[in-house]
Amino acid sequence: MGKTVSIIGIGALGKTLARALELQGYKIYSLFNRTVSKAEDLGSELNAGIVGSIPESAGDLGELTFITVADDAIGAVTGQLAGQLWDLSSCTIAHCSGNESSEILEPLSGAGAEIAAFHPLQTFNPTSAPGIFRDIYISLEGQAGAVDQLELVVSRLGAHPLHVTPEAKSYLHAAAVMASNYLITLVHLSGEIAGLGGVDPWEARKALHALVRTTAENASAEKLSSVLSGPIARGDLKTVKKHVQLLEQNEHLASLYKRLGLETVALARQKEGITDEEVVQITKLLKD
Repeated sequence: MGKTVSIIGIGALGKTLARALELQGYKIYSLFNRTVSKAEDLGSELNAGIVGSIPESAGDLGELTFITVADDAIGAVTGQLAGQLWDLSSCTIAHCSGNESSEILEPLSGAGAEIAAFHPLQTFNPTSAPGIFRDIYISLEGQAGAVDQLELVVSRLGAHPLHVTPEAKSYLHAAAVMASNYLITLVHLSGEIAGLGGVDPWEARKALHALVRTTAENASAEKLSSVLSGPIARGDLKTVKKHVQLLEQNEHLASLYKRLGLETVALARQKEGITDEEVVQITKLLKD
């Protein structure tokens, strides 16, 4: 059997993590949320013995506690727990922020807890299934004892551990935002571009979905230039020029297309298929 688990914050991540851990044999010991009804609903589902808005004693916490509240609330939760002057020497406490290091939990370390940061590199929503953790990476950072215990959690979830330094966490989080959140923005803008030609943006996004999915799969290649395709990768100045001309009706979209195009030129130079002369010509076109 796994250790007893407490979760503070029953949002999309907290709820999915609780269900996933319960399936892997962990006992969901207690659940806490500002809106207590959310903790009560999940507690009933997972047979949690304790539910509430905030722990009222050290005995309310399991052996493993995950703080899954919003980043700007981690400090307040930490302060509430540390302010009780409880003996937390039997507890391992981890927050799940991508941007904050484990150092924000230092007041709990002073109370005897082992502390760490446990951040799944995945996007969650209210309907996420417990299996969403399988094969993802989870960044770990913090005290050695806590990290060792969390490595076992990662393994039980079928995920992969990614050890990072406190200094690296925010860089990795910025990278995750670029790869995930901004991808959604790019798909939105792609629909807007199709709309300029009279195609319904929603229909365009549906039509592009398979392309986006395959591209995301190709992005796992070690050398991204090897899987780069499209007009810039093959030095097709004529096509790039036509795109730029079409987008002149929308200065914002044209500017974004050109800026991303210049970044793509830099990547394309790493592969065969585009000549130095084509690089010069396409770069000049995208800078004009």
